[in-house]
Amino acid sequence: MSDNSRRLLNLDGGVKKSSGVNVLPIVAETWAQVRDDSNKNVDWLIASFVGNSKTDVTIMTSGCGGVEACSNALPDDKCCYGGIRLESGRFVTFYYAPDNCPPMQRGRGKNCYLLKR
Repeated sequence: MSDNSRRLLNLDGGVKKSSGVNVLPIVAETWAQVRDDSNKNVDWLIASFVGNSKTDVTIMTSGCGGVEACSNALPDDKCCYGGIRLESGRFVTFYYAPDNCPPMQRGRGKNCYLLKR
């Protein structure tokens, strides 16, 4: 691999640029609950930007009931991130951008990966 490729992919150990997004601790705490197989009270979460913030992300809602309950809780006018524990035990993360979502919010969020595997 060439030196330029290593720099472009940030494989040289250099400083990585931040997206500027501040994921609040409650997101990590709730994601840990979703990932906990013994926790039957939470198997999905939806996170989004706080109010009109362009940087702070928090939990909008969480609960149990699988894909159907999670999809029913998705907002009509706001981009959001989510994660679900499937019945098979696998985990799925997603980014949701409804048609009514402001274009700037849609663009800001699609490249941000908030939930760690």
